[in-house]
Amino acid sequence: MLLREYMPPREVCDELVRLYLRTFESVFRVLHVPCFRRDYLRYWSNPQPASEPLVVQLLLVMAIGTCFYQDAVATDGAATLRCQATHWIHACQVRLAAPFRKKHLSLRRVQSQCLLVIALLTNTNAVGGDLAGISVASLVQSAMAVGLHIAPSQLPVSPLEAEVRRRLWVTILELAVQCSLDSGTHPVIPAEALNCEFPSNLNDSQISDSTETLPMGHATSTFTQSSIQCALLRSLPIRRRIAELLSRFQGELSYDTALRMGAELTAACRETSKLIDSFLLSPATANGPRPRAFHIKIQDLLARRFLLLLHAQFAHKATSNVAYHFSRTMCQECALLLLSPPSSQGGEPTRRRKTGAGDDGSDDDYNGDNAHTDTETNAAAAPWLSLQDFANLQLFGGSVFNNTFLAASLIVCAEVLQQLREDSSPVASSLSRRELLHALEHATSLTRRRVRAGETSVKAAAFFACMHACISARRTLLQHALVVADTVRTALAECCAVLEARLRGPIGSGVVYVDGSATSSVEQQLGDSGPSLDGSDPWDALPWEDDVGFLYQGA
Repeated sequence: MLLREYMPPREVCDELVRLYLRTFESVFRVLHVPCFRRDYLRYWSNPQPASEPLVVQLLLVMAIGTCFYQDAVATDGAATLRCQATHWIHACQVRLAAPFRKKHLSLRRVQSQCLLVIALLTNTNAVGGDLAGISVASLVQSAMAVGLHIAPSQLPVSPLEAEVRRRLWVTILELAVQCSLDSGTHPVIPAEALNCEFPSNLNDSQISDSTETLPMGHATSTFTQSSIQCALLRSLPIRRRIAELLSRFQGELSYDTALRMGAELTAACRETSKLIDSFLLSPATANGPRPRAFHIKIQDLLARRFLLLLHAQFAHKATSNVAYHFSRTMCQECALLLLSPPSSQGGEPTRRRKTGAGDDGSDDDYNGDNAHTDTETNAAAAPWLSLQDFANLQLFGGSVFNNTFLAASLIVCAEVLQQLREDSSPVASSLSRRELLHALEHATSLTRRRVRAGETSVKAAAFFACMHACISARRTLLQHALVVADTVRTALAECCAVLEARLRGPIGSGVVYVDGSATSSVEQQLGDSGPSLDGSDPWDALPWEDDVGFLYQGA
């Protein structure tokens, strides 16, 4: 099957491209947007002679966009768009994994490999997202093969290519460190790889193919399309060191080292928060581009998750040793921040085009420096965009994003249980505990909705349903064991019904790809019950040895 045959209708493509540009392109810089828009228009002007590398890139961009697409219920037996995206990703993955000569390894191919990793992280269906770290290792090798680790100033390349190389290399470093923490394996990049040239603080409209000399970058306090990426890069060295320490299977991490590294990362997060506040409050950005609340939330999530897992190694010890109480407090605060929705203070677009996208499928935020001075205002809907995007990422995201939400929710469960052990009286129900209970309710609802949305593991849905029932029973003094037993039966029956319905559903709605072969979602679930040996299972990352019995015994 030719790749272009996977292409949905033009209006759907326009919307998916717009959604990608609105969300992840500002966080993980992969494309030079004006060049991408030009190639996109060229494709639709004459799709037949389009090169396969271009079609791969377009399909992966659209696959990422489906994470944020408001998909209608499929009719007439057609698979939903997100299920179709699973097939797009698999087809592109096969093309990119096929043997090729070194002369065919290009910057566009590395960009496509980068987009493939992001697509795996944003698609809840089983297309290899749990093993994204393997794709990242291949990505790093390809990047080094084309010299992305070499300072562009030392290469005979144009100013535009030099800037694209800087951005792409930083994105690859970020993905490598994120997947290292997610899989529990040693980072595939050496520490010296982080001594790279920073991307210039420029908007895409300021550089083009005809640029002979790279313009002077804006001051750090000026927000551009690369500001979020640069903010993440500043904390990358300490986050890489944390990922490396947590991946060691020999020796034990000392608490003093954890406190020192945690303090360094906390200081970096605080500096980033101050910088973003300056973007939002600066008069220069009052009528110009500002960071969206979604971008602010995602950069904080990508950095703060390291702090959560660093202190999670010690938080459970606080129950028997008050010296570790700081880690318990940090875990609680980080978990609530990671689970909270984006703040409404982000700089959302203040207008929406009637068509929802430009004629070229691009997001208006990328059409120039004065992108926010367009017509049609709808300020009331602006915060809703980021809230909806983040909710969709929680619901449909995989690997890094799902594991972050899962780890934070497990921390919340552990904290609620400990507080109930210490004092279960209604009078002791503080504002903090109410926030924790609200987060637990959200986790219970979210994990069930993820199963309905295509998740193949029912472990989280069953576990959080039991947790919610267990804690509710303890607070209302009901019979503990009976409530939990009834809840787990109900939750598993509901999940089983969803998986069976998916298996009987339209072609594509119940099919996933495992090692290149088609397998039903139910078969995948039954075959996925073995132990995880790579450290990637968030259930294994947290110390539950002392809390397993609480479900039936009560503490």
